[in-house]
Amino acid sequence: MPLTNHVAIITGCGGGIGRGIALKLASLGANIVVNDVVEEAAAEVARAVEELAREAVVSTASVTDTEAVEGMVEEAVARWGRL
Repeated sequence: MPLTNHVAIITGCGGGIGRGIALKLASLGANIVVNDVVEEAAAEVARAVEELAREAVVSTASVTDTEAVEGMVEEAVARWGRL
């Protein structure tokens, strides 16, 4: 299923399942908000997404912080016009 021009926020993206999901969705055409509390890990996944010719935004928002999560969503919508 192609996901060209779709946007996804993936939390816990710095490794494991989150990383795998982000890279799979990017390989299908989605742009990704790469979220992890460890900025270096998130940045590494973002680079891998970009190597798949997709766009990525790094977010270190804690999913326990409602305002930070709202900001992450707002950033995605501001950049791509949708989520």
